[in-house]
Amino acid sequence: MLPLDITEAVFADYQSQGRLMPQWRIDVADREVFARRSLCTQFNETDLAFLQRLWAEEGLFSWFEHQGDPSDPRTLGAHTLVIADHNGAFAPNAQPRIRYTQPGAVLKEDSIIRWHGHRQVRSSCRRGTTACAPHDGPQLPHGQRDMPLITLARLHATLIALTLGAILCAPAYAGAKSKPHIAQSPTCSVVAWDEHKPVPAPAPLQGSIWTYIAGQGIAPTHLTLTRTTKDENVYVIDGNGELVEVAATYAVHNPSRKGQMALIRFPAKVGDSWEDAFEEEGEFRSRYEHYRYDYEEKAHSKVLGIETIDVAAGRFRVLHIVREAGWIKSNPRVLTPGTIERNGDAKDARVVGWTITHFWYAPTLGRAVMKASMRVGDPLYIPDSASILNMARIAIVELQSYEGDGKRCADKPIWQARPPESHMPIGYPLAFNDTWEWALQMHEHRPGRPE
Repeated sequence: MLPLDITEAVFADYQSQGRLMPQWRIDVADREVFARRSLCTQFNETDLAFLQRLWAEEGLFSWFEHQGDPSDPRTLGAHTLVIADHNGAFAPNAQPRIRYTQPGAVLKEDSIIRWHGHRQVRSSCRRGTTACAPHDGPQLPHGQRDMPLITLARLHATLIALTLGAILCAPAYAGAKSKPHIAQSPTCSVVAWDEHKPVPAPAPLQGSIWTYIAGQGIAPTHLTLTRTTKDENVYVIDGNGELVEVAATYAVHNPSRKGQMALIRFPAKVGDSWEDAFEEEGEFRSRYEHYRYDYEEKAHSKVLGIETIDVAAGRFRVLHIVREAGWIKSNPRVLTPGTIERNGDAKDARVVGWTITHFWYAPTLGRAVMKASMRVGDPLYIPDSASILNMARIAIVELQSYEGDGKRCADKPIWQARPPESHMPIGYPLAFNDTWEWALQMHEHRPGRPE
């Protein structure tokens, strides 16, 4: 079927459903230019999500046209969905020119504060192969040809370079005094360790400072190692708060924790895997509310390999570690009454979720130089390791600078760090934002502070 035939087949199910009167208009330059699909699957997604995915693959876009008097409650008005593939389908905009500005700017007119590019290279090759063999399965759309994965990798790199050149070298917006520039590749590097031996537990020198950044416009976090013991490393956070870390597991020490949390199990080598499970009290504190809850977690971790990675502080040789953790939050209890009153019985509130975390640990620095993490409500949404850094909802924290042991590494203010485009975890059923279920989904877990 043609993509537009699939679209109309889905829309047909909504006709003659009570007062529902769906209206749509297809405005394309040539309906027959789209390739017929031998197979098209909708799974675990709404009709709208399925169709939007289909349209995006075919270069189609859509919008709604509204007619009627909103002040007259006796009429429902008319709402027409328009699907098009060419600029001639658009009507002139009331504001034909839109400025690009920084977040937080107050302008009378609409403006753009962020630009996000998306690219996709497709092939029917199986993962892990270098060539494609003929098969009788679904064919690629628009006459695309199979290509070796090596060729695909080169093409992907070229697309990235062209995209960065087009965006970063574009003319500055009206009124700007400075021109955009392309950041240079990281040059600061630290000597690698003996990769043929297991990596021991970190033994950094007292006084060493690690500075981490979580995204543009976000204040960095400074960790200063103040003292060490046989089993623990103690850091001061931004000059006041204290962080106690278990040297053998790279996990934050919590004396009330039942069980063990092991982010890394030293000595560590490629191929190592381990499981850990624990229970502890969690705590959320903000200017609006303050509550605690019961928290259970069980995780599986693995050392995937040794890689070279670029971060703001420079280029490092690292262990790449992945951790998949399933958790349960339950029994929330208010500690300090705030401005938010949650609906429902707190004793019945219970939320299940998963957190996928990737660490890039640099043995020569004794800490991770980058971390990428994402929370989901269903394990089906856990991304694979190859695509984790491309996920829109991933949070990336990277090392901005390091000082210690006679080394100083600081290459640029930011390289890969960014907050997620949306803090709403995917894979959860809809919940009102005044319920305990919503709060337990949204608020990231933090161990309860000592009384």
